[in-house]
Amino acid sequence: MSPDRRGAANSAFLIGMDGGIAVGSVLLGGVVQLFGYAGIFRYSIVFLLLLLVVLAVGMLRRDSMVSVEK
Repeated sequence: MSPDRRGAANSAFLIGMDGGIAVGSVLLGGVVQLFGYAGIFRYSIVFLLLLLVVLAVGMLRRDSMVSVEK
């Protein structure tokens, strides 16, 4: 990334983080109403494990693309 675009990248990252907090609060508020506070933790564990799988797959694909380019 070029140095003159670092501000835009930082801004995009922080907007995504704030948006995730806002959307997550609304979604987990619905989970509380349906399943109670114990349901939040169960839902969060499942969601975090799913995101971990997505991250691992993305990293493996990226690494395989980099090794093909070399």
